[in-house]
Amino acid sequence: MEAPLLVEGDIDVRSGDVEADGDVVVRGDVRSGRSVSAKGSITIHGVVEAATVVAGGDVSVQCGVAGRDRGSITAQGKVAVGYVNEAKLDAKAEIVIGSSAMNSTLLTDGDVVIEGEGVLVGGLVMAGGNLTAGRVGHKGVDLWGEGVSKHIVQRTAIMLGLPPTLRKRLMESRPRLTLAERAGRAAARNVLYLLSCGVPDVDKATSERLVFLAKAPVSEAFLLSKGAKTAAALNEELRTILADIVAELPSPSKAPTGTHLTFADLGLHLYHLFTANDLVMEVHKDIEAVLSSSKLNKSAALCVRDTVYKGVEVTIGFTEMVVEQEMGGAIFKLAGDEIVAEPWTEKAVAEV
Repeated sequence: MEAPLLVEGDIDVRSGDVEADGDVVVRGDVRSGRSVSAKGSITIHGVVEAATVVAGGDVSVQCGVAGRDRGSITAQGKVAVGYVNEAKLDAKAEIVIGSSAMNSTLLTDGDVVIEGEGVLVGGLVMAGGNLTAGRVGHKGVDLWGEGVSKHIVQRTAIMLGLPPTLRKRLMESRPRLTLAERAGRAAARNVLYLLSCGVPDVDKATSERLVFLAKAPVSEAFLLSKGAKTAAALNEELRTILADIVAELPSPSKAPTGTHLTFADLGLHLYHLFTANDLVMEVHKDIEAVLSSSKLNKSAALCVRDTVYKGVEVTIGFTEMVVEQEMGGAIFKLAGDEIVAEPWTEKAVAEV
């Protein structure tokens, strides 16, 4: 077995960045602006500052990570650090933190475990499995004196039960779906307006069919009620009519000018409606694939030993809740279509 690459001191401007085919052991710190990458595992005895660490195996940082919003650790295996502050940890396996995680992003397909006092304050957790900690969230700081209720509270968001790649895919799809639906409704309104004004050379039967199609632009609600096959068939009919209109468009030299309504006006808005419908179906299919994914872990749980503060956002699977008041040790898990909080006990945690 090949011996690891050993760096006796710090990785800084004097040493330069480090890249290795096997394992790496750093006896000092990884300073800001530097990077360490290895196809194997990486062990760092000191602190990782605003630096980049990438490993094909595990990463272990015996002190901790002080990232100043620029530090990141990415591992195909497990990540274990003493603490993490304003940094990003991304692991395929579990993430284990010795004492605290503050204002950081923690991404893993597995579990997140914060040992010791187990403090999680601010930031984002996306995990395919469970999160175990001692205290989660923050009381906030009163800036306005006694008796005034306005506080600054750091946002703590926890999303469990779905690997980060799928969670991000879902989060990106929702805005795309909303925009596509909005574009479809706008195009449909324009089509209906043109037809109400009268478009030369569009026969009555075609006009009536276009009115029907424009009054039912594809949306998520339409897909859930009528089904994808119906939506696809209607959009194919729209495509056929659009193709006929395009085939009969006059040449530019013979096309009417000014505000005269033409095939071109109608064709343009029909094209916008067709493409919007098509995009809605595509994005909805992607969302359905995530929702039905075998990687969805409905048994994932948030296990907090001591205190959960008001304002903590919890998502398990696709169910969301916000903690409305400070509470003692609790285990948050799915029960049907809602998240429930049960009292913390060692036995209950062992069963998660």
